Amino acid sequence: MLCQEDIAKALNATMNLKHRAILATLYGAGLRRAEVHTLKVPDIDGQRMVIHVRAGKGRVSRDVTLSPKLLELLRVYWCWRKPKGWLFPSARYPERPMDLSGIYAVCEDAAKRAKLHKRLTPHILRHYAASRTMPLGSNRSRLRAAECGGGGTPSVQDAA
Repeated sequence: MLCQEDIAKALNATMNLKHRAILATLYGAGLRRAEVHTLKVPDIDGQRMVIHVRAGKGRVSRDVTLSPKLLELLRVYWCWRKPKGWLFPSARYPERPMDLSGIYAVCEDAAKRAKLHKRLTPHILRHYAASRTMPLGSNRSRLRAAECGGGGTPSVQDAA
């Protein structure tokens, strides 16, 4: 299993600012790969410190907490890239979002560059984000069992 240090290594080993922003968004906000894929620039609300996720799983929209560190990184990325519509546009076709497979490849490449001998996927980053934000005293073993069993995304309520 990955630890916090492995994730930090993967983030630090990623030299491409766009790729680092993608990894940080997956991990920092606990978003699904498809949710990161469909993020648009106006979905980042620095005033309210939220990311608006449009039509997530089950076509349900929601707001997730935006940490100050992630906001700072996204602002640096925005100043460098100046995306117009999609937050993470395709390199070849800027009017389209980055491919889902491209987001997966960013994770694989980060693990390779960090010389991790463990898998790093968008889904794994999402689960680590969930376990990182659990309240103290929660039953982590139930969360891990839910993660390993593949029975959907565990929630903090499931782990209590």
